[in-house]
Parts: sequence; C-alpha cells; structure tokens
Amino acid sequence: AGILTADEIRAEMGKEPLPDTGALPEYSGQPEQEAGKLGKSQRPISEDQAVGLIETYLLAKSAETAAEIAEIWNGAEFALMDAETAAAEIVRRLSFASWADLADVVEPVLQQSAAEAAAQALLQVMPDPAVGMTANIRSRAVAWAAERSAEMVGMRRVAGVLLPNPDAKWQITEGTRRLIQAAVQEAMAAGDSPQELAARLQENHAFSRSRAETIARTEMARADGAGMYIGWEESGLVSGKEWITAEDDKVSAPCRANGDAGAIGLHDYFPSGDLMPPAHPNCRCAVVPVLASDTINQP
Repeated sequence: AGILTADEIRAEMGKEPLPDTGALPEYSGQPEQEAGKLGKSQRPISEDQAVGLIETYLLAKSAETAAEIAEIWNGAEFALMDAETAAAEIVRRLSFASWADLADVVEPVLQQSAAEAAAQALLQVMPDPAVGMTANIRSRAVAWAAERSAEMVGMRRVAGVLLPNPDAKWQITEGTRRLIQAAVQEAMAAGDSPQELAARLQENHAFSRSRAETIARTEMARADGAGMYIGWEESGLVSGKEWITAEDDKVSAPCRANGDAGAIGLHDYFPSGDLMPPAHPNCRCAVVPVLASDTINQP
C-alpha cells in the first residue's frame, strides 16, 4: 500500500481536507542588505497551518494507538485486574517510539517561527545589523528547532539521528500517555470492547483538534521566545528582559510571579524556571528587552 496523504487520512476520519495555503515558504538569503535579509517571509507558516498538520498527525495516531491497545488488551491477565490497574499496565506497555516522526512534522514550523522572531528581535534593537548576523541567528534558530522538535517527543538528535532522551522537557508524549490511560480505564470500567475503545479514542482530547491547537499555539510561542532570545543575545545590546502578563484574572500564579519579578538579566531564569515565555500551555504572556543602558533588578 502507498503512503497516505494528509487529506486521505482526514477523509478516512470523516474530516474536511486541509485548506490550500500553497507551499510553505523557503528561506532566501539573496537580499544585499543585512536588514533586508531579516525581513519577514512573504508567506509565513500560520498557526492554522500548524494546527492542521498536527491534527492530521494525531488523527492517524488515534487509530494506530487503538490497534496497539487492542492487541495488548487480549492478554488474559487483565481479566484479573481492576480497571485502574489494568489501564495503567496496558498504557505502560504502549510504545511511543513511532511518535518520533512528529519531530519531522513540527521542525519546519518551529524553525520558521524561531527564525522570524529572531529577525524581528534583532531589528527591534539594531535596525542596521552588522554583516554576518543574518547567518548567525538563522543557524541558531535552525539548531534550536531541531533540538526542540525532538525534545517534545522525548528524543534528542545525535548526528541527525533521533535517540531516546530521558531528560527531555515538556514532552507531549507524557501528556498523551496520561490521557490515554484515563480513556482506557473508563472503557474497561464500562465494560467496553477494544473496538468501542477505538471509537472513544477518536473523540478523546489526546487526539482532538483542540489539543492540536494547544500544541501548535504553545510550541510556536516557545519558538517565538527562543527566537527573541537569540536575536537579542546576538545584538549585544540587550542586557535584560521583563515578563509582561495580560494583567487579568486568568493570569496563572507562575506568570504573575514572573511579571512581579520586574527586569532581570537576559540569561537569568524567571521565578517559574523559564528563560522565556511560555510558562505553561496556552500561556498568553510576552517579554520585552531591557537595553544595557537600563537598570536591571539584582537579587
């Protein structure tokens, strides 16, 4: 059988095809001026495009995961366990190794977001960048995107090869495992068959569009933060940063503490332990640069 396209996968799941947004932009290093090289891409990757890519991936994984669970569930030992214990054991046996290919799906999205943010951040403080800065910030953005795209699925890149990374932060696979375990436990407690569980998983938040939106929004925000950090650091003119919240009743406690910290050093971590936003999924916060001539709060 041939490899299914994104729209073929969506059709099998009863979903509409992705909108025709054209080819994703490619970087061009042709402009003569450094500032020109740092200009925004003509066709940037939108959040909707990123959501569509991730949603399609999750839809395909729901069927694959259901089939794997059904195979594990056939074990006679689960009949002797309560639903909570059985669900935990089934999910423990699930292999998330195949989720590594999500890294290749999101890497170009993160790469462009980080590169765009780095360019804007550099131009924000240095309208006429020095020669060579364009290549430097793009190279760093590319390297960051490769690292983060692997980390989000619990992997790391070594000489271009994805290998397990037990120290990976902010893994979406761990959140997925918890959501699947809850669904399996609910299905077993209700006396569902593996086939009925498969239907449950297609509607589960782990594989939903809303989760794709959360992943896309959060990871693109993380790429923006990384890009800004790269641009400001490359300029040599920024010595600090300040966390800005929405200042409403929806602001989380960690974000409020970050905002209350005021201006801190560029390389310092905010109270939440984050170098740059986001501090959590769907974080709405921003960060602004503090120039070397301004005052930085010292601990």
